[in-house]
Amino acid sequence: MRFADLLDVALVRKLADANYRASGMPIGIIDAVDGAVLVGFGWQDICTLYHRANPISAERCRESDDHVKHNLSRGHPCEYTCKNGLRDIGVPIEAGGAHLATLFLGQFFYEGESPDRAFFIEQARMFGFDEVSYLAALDRVPVFTRAEVENIVSYNTALATFLSDMAEAALRRGDAERQARELARFPQENPDPVLRLAPDLTVAYANDAALSQLAGLGVVAGAPASPPLAELARRARASGRRADQELAVGERMFTFVAVAIGDEVNAYAHDITARAAAGRALRDASRAKDEFLGMLSHELRNPLAPIRTALYVLEHAEPSGQQARRAREVAGRQLTHLTRIVDDLLDVTRIVRGKVELRRAELDVADLARRTGEDHRALMHERGILFEVDAPADGAWVDGDETRLAQVIGNLLQNAAKFTPAGGRVSLAVVVDGDAVVLCVADTGSGIEKELLERIFEPFVQEKQSLARTEGGLGLGLALVKGLVVLHGGRIEASSEGRGRGARFTVRLPVLRPERVAELRGAAVTEAAAPPRRRVLVVDDNQDAAVSLADLVQLYGHEVQVAFDGSSALEMAARTLPDVVLCDIGLPGMSGYDVARALRSDRRYDRVHLVAVSGYAQPEDRQRALDAGFEEHVAKPPDPDQVLRAVTGDATAH
Repeated sequence: MRFADLLDVALVRKLADANYRASGMPIGIIDAVDGAVLVGFGWQDICTLYHRANPISAERCRESDDHVKHNLSRGHPCEYTCKNGLRDIGVPIEAGGAHLATLFLGQFFYEGESPDRAFFIEQARMFGFDEVSYLAALDRVPVFTRAEVENIVSYNTALATFLSDMAEAALRRGDAERQARELARFPQENPDPVLRLAPDLTVAYANDAALSQLAGLGVVAGAPASPPLAELARRARASGRRADQELAVGERMFTFVAVAIGDEVNAYAHDITARAAAGRALRDASRAKDEFLGMLSHELRNPLAPIRTALYVLEHAEPSGQQARRAREVAGRQLTHLTRIVDDLLDVTRIVRGKVELRRAELDVADLARRTGEDHRALMHERGILFEVDAPADGAWVDGDETRLAQVIGNLLQNAAKFTPAGGRVSLAVVVDGDAVVLCVADTGSGIEKELLERIFEPFVQEKQSLARTEGGLGLGLALVKGLVVLHGGRIEASSEGRGRGARFTVRLPVLRPERVAELRGAAVTEAAAPPRRRVLVVDDNQDAAVSLADLVQLYGHEVQVAFDGSSALEMAARTLPDVVLCDIGLPGMSGYDVARALRSDRRYDRVHLVAVSGYAQPEDRQRALDAGFEEHVAKPPDPDQVLRAVTGDATAH
């Protein structure tokens, strides 16, 4: 477990900043796993501009950091003089018996002690530092009395203990949540009733909780289900999805969720007696939770079955045969579906937390609509849906994020296709209406009932309050669309004349000012030059990930080298002088951040394009990569088109 996984680093930075402003003592928090700088305030120029900027003196810094790390005990500071000649003090931050990070107070001298200038002059000459500016930076290092240092250390020891306690509490919460998830995986050990009904509606399986808690409902293995359970199962089978109901069993109240799996029905019950006594609101929350977990499990497991089958076929079929081709297509489609589910979950979370940053540019929504429509035309054709796109030839310009607006259009089209039967129609239209660009997606599908229209853009809201729709989903697509539209300063509305009467979603975005639109329409269009052949270095300790990414880049005609750790990457870079480096972050020993800093400190690599490739893809992770010297961040699993843009230096790469 990492420090950043347990504590809010942004909040810790605020505490450290206030601490530095009050005391004047430089402060830093260093990750104990990879040596990454998580917090740093007041760091002196002699450290940031010189010692940590040179690979050899930076290695001395790391050796000193490791010395402190291995000579710490909780609540007890360790004072030392670093190998570059400065005073430092370290205090450990721990949780679960593990050393998470080190709080450093440092880059100072005690009052009355004079730094050995001859030592620093020798260092300047050894490392090629400018002697005058280096010694000037030495003279700016703060000086404290021993009493002042004692007070500062006492306070920061208490701060480190406080952070350790917070991390310990977060670790315990995480352990409890993991244990709960593990327990839920095993029906027999589940404290809630779990049962399965056979096609003839007899009880094919019931865990111990079901047999004991639902005895009053007549739940007996091998016996026919009681009328209330049988009716719930019939509803689930009739809808092809799920049905739920609250049932009283003696003096206790349970909420039941039934999910049709082929001809069988799985049923899950939860005792809500206490919450029922507390009112209408808590029962709704429990039911929403159960439904969401059921939906999430269903939607994540559904694509796994064809992927697993496709892998089996690929292992046994002729690689160039029709079976293998179909298996690859199936695996690709299902992987795209899984990736979309995860992306939607993360995107909605980021929007709610205000973490989404738009990469704005002047763009033609009419052109974007035509291109996105073509991307979805095969889906419409496959479902037997007539699809029409109507967008003005002279454009409809806005200031927006092309990727995010394409996501808005794509989600609306997927939603329309999902709920429109074969033989129906879906249309995508763009017009300029006064001060707004209006984008409309309409369908002739199953429609939306009036009571659901008011909540259609809320997360996880879908068919239970609406129609018996046959497609899956987490109910996040429209919530995500609304969040992205609002971020663009626009608004979205949904309308429908009711069940079976189709639906219409209308997006309004602020249009660019007329004079700027005229400039864009008159701009010359130049054909993009063919992407140049590049020398690319791929760095990843996961050999499968490294080799597959290298194969992908080679498909584009580029020359590729592969390294599996940071030190090997630096050695290979010195031999090959790559144009582009695609580097993982979580490398053993020398992290991807360290690789980027080392390359950026060497003038030979001034023109190298550094791209971070990492599963850590939150906004703060992207910023940390940029701070370390990377120019781009590509989230895992990497999108092939985005990798191509990163390698060729396409300005549209994100």
